[in-house]
Amino acid sequence: MFSRKTRKGLLGGVALTLAGLMAGEAGASGGVLFDKSLCSNSLVAMGVYWAGIKTSGVQYSNQYYMKANGDLVQVAGSDAIGNLDNLLIVAHGSCGSISGQANKDFVDSVKRAAGDDKKGFDSISALVCQAAANDGKQSSLLSMLQDAFPTTKVLEGFEGKASLVGAGNVMLSSAVMGGDASVMDGEIAEARVNASNITNQWTELNFRSVGSNFTLGEYCKFFIEEEFVFDDDDLKDSINLVLSMSNRLFGDKVNDLPPYTSWNQVVRYRKSNSDPLRCGTDFQDDPFGMDNPRKYCKHW
Repeated sequence: MFSRKTRKGLLGGVALTLAGLMAGEAGASGGVLFDKSLCSNSLVAMGVYWAGIKTSGVQYSNQYYMKANGDLVQVAGSDAIGNLDNLLIVAHGSCGSISGQANKDFVDSVKRAAGDDKKGFDSISALVCQAAANDGKQSSLLSMLQDAFPTTKVLEGFEGKASLVGAGNVMLSSAVMGGDASVMDGEIAEARVNASNITNQWTELNFRSVGSNFTLGEYCKFFIEEEFVFDDDDLKDSINLVLSMSNRLFGDKVNDLPPYTSWNQVVRYRKSNSDPLRCGTDFQDDPFGMDNPRKYCKHW
């Protein structure tokens, strides 16, 4: 097990790198919210990394982690979530839930953290599968977020699967959110090799150099998902360690030759097959619930 001192030491060389990546977009505060699905595989870490380096639209310089009890831990940045202009949610989801918790519980936690005075954002984007889908029993994540933050100008998410896509562009920083993505023709074999190599590093690469046999994935589950830590500061250190190690392994390189182990290659091979669904006060009312975009999310 890593002591707090060991984790502090490991993070020492990371601080300047993260500071450079989190420069953000002047004049608009953005933040990315994620949860224990960070530990399922490297894809949530990829989304968090992309949020801080993307070259178009909003950058998200603040980072927040939602604990199992719904409380938020600020991982990076200085803006409270209630002071943000733009919020990005990155997590694994399914119809009606995020990481196994009901959409309503997730949204209630976000609202509690933002405060009753927070009525809306400029934008809320959900890089979450089925964020715009409902199961006939409860409303979609987008709809519940709009109920909680009714003055939000734009909410966006996908009815089906959500992922980052590059459609031939090799740089993760140029990727965009896409729906129901598929691998481009002629790239299936290389895409599978790249995905397999990343998965193998996530599940097999360990920390032996610092006296531990934890793999990156095991470390994440033990210290972050199961919150086997001393306090929130210790949890924050563990999260930063996993994010920084993931960035170094998969994000800070462009693999032009095999073997591929790069997030850049992950998005390069993907193309989107559906547009995000958008709703919010920036759009006109549609009483029939058919238009995209439209003012109200309630029909999703």
